[in-house]
Amino acid sequence: MRTKTIKRHYCDFCSKGSFRKDTMLTHEVSCTKNPQRKCFLCEESRDYAAMVPQVKKLGSQCEFNDHLSEVDGQETMDKISGLVDGCPACILAVLQQSGVMAWELFEYKKARDEWHREKNLPPYFHQ
Repeated sequence: MRTKTIKRHYCDFCSKGSFRKDTMLTHEVSCTKNPQRKCFLCEESRDYAAMVPQVKKLGSQCEFNDHLSEVDGQETMDKISGLVDGCPACILAVLQQSGVMAWELFEYKKARDEWHREKNLPPYFHQ
């Protein structure tokens, strides 16, 4: 019988795992749950910690969960988008970090693809 011990590296923010340390270090820089993240789409570094209270105020409380809020309309979603200059990855990051849901109003993949079309960039393919 053989026993093999394998090192696994995990993100400090979202608990994503990888067998490669360099992959995880790269992920942590732009992880959407990292409050000091550098966005891989717009390449901006934003102060998410300052945005979180603003976004929490914009969300309306959900009946089913005291800890999560929900975006109640497109106008609110537009305000959130305005905080991060419309970058879909930054919108996702600020929503995740503030615990606000926008399932019916924000589809990340669709927004990301639209972002690429607007910027005349090649389509995004996850590696």
